[in-house]
Amino acid sequence: MIKKITDFAVRLNCVLLIMLCALIAMPSCGGSQNSSSSETAENSGSQNGKKNKKQKTEEEEEYDEDEYEDDDEDDDDEDDDEYDEDEDGSDSDHSWIYEQKIGNAADKKVSATLDANLEPAHNTWNIGSAKKLEGKIYVLEVWMTSPGTSWSKNNIADMQGKIYSALDWLKNIAAKYGKNVEFEIGSYGVGAEGNEPGVIVENLPQSYEDVAYNAPVLPEALKTIGYPDVLSCYNYLKEDFGTDNIVLLQLINNDGWPCACNFSKGYSEYNGEYDDFYLESVNIFRTMKGEQCKDETIAHELLHCFGAWDMYGGQVTKEAAQWAQTYYPNEIMLGAYDLKSAVVSPLTAYLTGLSTEYNDWYLYFTRVDNPAMGGESVD
Repeated sequence: MIKKITDFAVRLNCVLLIMLCALIAMPSCGGSQNSSSSETAENSGSQNGKKNKKQKTEEEEEYDEDEYEDDDEDDDDEDDDEYDEDEDGSDSDHSWIYEQKIGNAADKKVSATLDANLEPAHNTWNIGSAKKLEGKIYVLEVWMTSPGTSWSKNNIADMQGKIYSALDWLKNIAAKYGKNVEFEIGSYGVGAEGNEPGVIVENLPQSYEDVAYNAPVLPEALKTIGYPDVLSCYNYLKEDFGTDNIVLLQLINNDGWPCACNFSKGYSEYNGEYDDFYLESVNIFRTMKGEQCKDETIAHELLHCFGAWDMYGGQVTKEAAQWAQTYYPNEIMLGAYDLKSAVVSPLTAYLTGLSTEYNDWYLYFTRVDNPAMGGESVD
């Protein structure tokens, strides 16, 4: 009996012990399982976080690209507003070419006087590429010839001698008025040794009318050289040689009457039709009526580019021409035939920037005609 009770007690203790162990073990196992689930969720959250971050990054990148594209479009619009360019890249707003360079009170007075007394078509003072006869002046020679022809070395040497003589005379005249002039000369078409034929130009001018009031030959020649247009050439020369005082010599291997293509305020009314005249030029033919070109002719035409007026009959009234013949018989703009004795009158000095002194008689010589503007000659 006692033994049975003892066995039952042992068994009971064992059961109780097992149950106690089970009770003790259960929290430990549950905690470990929950911990494992938490870690998995954490890992899962971390992976989702990475995935979400990656998605967000891609979305942000797409947004940024769209933003940059919008910025580029805005920049393009701004560029379009800021610059109005031709297809060849040149600035199509040419309003700057009609601005006169006014340096001081004396210049302002000259400008006001001429504006008050001249039609815009006749006002060539200090406008165009050849401003005033002072300072550094760049002279570009363009030697032109027809296909299948060439300038001879003798003709080149003769013409260059006349050009240098005319420029020296202008420099000396300016010095008499206290102005320092330095000419720098460039050349296209014949080479330093005169061993090139010239710039080949189709339909080379054959008369005064071919070049006097239209400028197709100049753009054609400049395109042959490599300039897209006349104003591009001017801007290049201005930047490269450090002066905005530029004149071009079109030296034409043909017989014809010389003339100057100068610029005036009046051309602003023609919507760019005469913009090619901004680069002011002198057209000098190899011969005139079979005779070699003269240095006084080159000097006379160059003065036109710097603003000088003709003073002989046919360009002004007979009375004005006779007055000039009486008081300034050797005036180069009257048609002097010898550069050694030629002079410039106070009027020519005034118009070319050598002087600011005004006299009432200057207005006798204003032209009332201008064929380029549809006028008629006055005898």
